[in-house]
Amino acid sequence: MTYGGNPFDAPVGGDPFGAAPIGPPTGPPGGVGPAPEEADTLATLSVVFAFVFAPAGAILGHLALGQIARSRQRGRDRALAGITLSYFFITVAIVSLVVWSTIGPEESITASMTTASTTPATNSATPTMVTTSTPPPTPPAPTVDPAALPSLLLDAGELQTLLGQPALEPVWTSEGIGLQPERGGIVDASCAGSIYKGTPTAYAGNEPLRFTGTDIGVQATGLLIGQGAAVYPDAAAAQKAVTAYLGYWRGCVGKTTDTIPADPNRTGLGLVYGAPQELGNGMTRVDTDVSRSVSGGTWAHVITVRSNVLLDNIFIGVDLGDTPVRVTQAMIDRIPR
Repeated sequence: MTYGGNPFDAPVGGDPFGAAPIGPPTGPPGGVGPAPEEADTLATLSVVFAFVFAPAGAILGHLALGQIARSRQRGRDRALAGITLSYFFITVAIVSLVVWSTIGPEESITASMTTASTTPATNSATPTMVTTSTPPPTPPAPTVDPAALPSLLLDAGELQTLLGQPALEPVWTSEGIGLQPERGGIVDASCAGSIYKGTPTAYAGNEPLRFTGTDIGVQATGLLIGQGAAVYPDAAAAQKAVTAYLGYWRGCVGKTTDTIPADPNRTGLGLVYGAPQELGNGMTRVDTDVSRSVSGGTWAHVITVRSNVLLDNIFIGVDLGDTPVRVTQAMIDRIPR
């Protein structure tokens, strides 16, 4: 049986699937596509206005980016450049205004140019707003002139009024440090500075510019008030001297000696040096225990320092009470502050 030939047979040059013949490509000669479009106008204007008026340049740049996204035109890089330049110049302008208002017109130009070229604007403005002030130096405390040193000592009349002791009268006046052998002495003078004022042992290595002293007392009762004052070049030297004085006292605590009486037929007194005690207001006192004394009196020594002056006072008597503090404070009040 014959079926009329191969069903896949087709005319010469034909498509077995019935598709149309494929012809040559159509379009412009040479295969060239459509001509390229020009860059977006707003992108170009954003670069121009970045130098002329930066806020307008920033706005135009953002508009150009939106327009390019819709139309697929060229110029996106140009719009970004315009935006960047616009914000840079806006930042420089803001920093300049801040610096101008903070440090003045003359310095602000230099400061703002330096800031914009070295560090980000948001951080650079902060240091220029910080101001520092140095407090004025404290004037030095007034000092006592050596010639004025005797004026710090109270005379007999002033002590009579202060202590209510009308019988007080001058007994002795001294000038310069040193022991007073004519007024009696002690067997061992190594700790004489614990009981006497103005001794070489107490001032060793810290000799003052001038030392002056006076003794005022009542012979009938045995009351004696010995005032002393030493002046130094400055307050530091005076403080160094009083520190050494206190160290000397501490080295004599518990040591003993005997007095040498003026009358060889009499027996001297036994002395036991005590420890320094703080009285307040910078005063320090040391008491010496006096044995073989029929009166049972007290031997007190008070020192303190104010400005460039060291006060060096001794007190001998029965029931001294607050006499050492009152006399020393009256002398302190005469020292300029």
